[in-house]
Amino acid sequence: MKQKFLTAIILAALCTASITSCGTVEPLEDTSSLAGASSQIDDTLAATETTTETATEPTTAEETTAATTTEESTEEETEAPTEYEEPDQQNNENAYTPVEDEPADTPADTPVDTPAETPATEAPTEAPTEAPAAVGSFSSSDLTFSYGGGYGTLFYDAAGLIAALGSPSSVEEAQGCLSNGADMKVYYYGGITVSVYIDGGSEILYDITITGGGYSTSKGLSVGMSYDDCVAMYGNGTDCGGGLYCYGSGSTYMYIQTSGGAVTSINYYAEV
Repeated sequence: MKQKFLTAIILAALCTASITSCGTVEPLEDTSSLAGASSQIDDTLAATETTTETATEPTTAEETTAATTTEESTEEETEAPTEYEEPDQQNNENAYTPVEDEPADTPADTPVDTPAETPATEAPTEAPTEAPAAVGSFSSSDLTFSYGGGYGTLFYDAAGLIAALGSPSSVEEAQGCLSNGADMKVYYYGGITVSVYIDGGSEILYDITITGGGYSTSKGLSVGMSYDDCVAMYGNGTDCGGGLYCYGSGSTYMYIQTSGGAVTSINYYAEV
């Protein structure tokens, strides 16, 4: 394309020169001049091409360098970032494996409450020699004294009991000395005393006092036993002072006299 363009320019120049120099257009009869002109044109074109190629080469090199640089830059910019690859846990022993709900490390200096040791209770080395006495109970039926088939119940006839006891060691009588104005009679036996009052020819029992002789209550309490034995049979009596413990109520009672924790007398008594 460039060669055709340059040829046209040269031909135009020659024509102009011919027209200017001649003033009129005349046909060229000398073909040798045309051949020379053609040869001149070819030489001019060759020189022009050489010049053009020479001038173009540096520009092409610069363009090539710029293109190469641009290419490299574009490759660097367009190069896709390397995707993150998870480490191969089988080949990497130090790879961290996340654990779900991993508990936080407890500080080494965190105090830990340690329950105090409960001291062992030492068992008693010796068993108690005697079991504590059980607590008994008292009722009105305990106011009856029996001996040898005879029963002595307060406010009842004492004839059966006196007959069972046998002949007394002594008998005392007192006329109208009781609060009810009745005569009194007292029968003394070794270790027991029976007191009655006279009512219409009958002897009514109102007092029995045991001081020894092996006599005992219906539950087995006798003189010489401990007050703890009495508690085991009748429970705790009312402390009336002076070692005297009282059981009963109303007008009939049982009195237990003690000294040094031992029973010294047992008394059944009814107020008259």
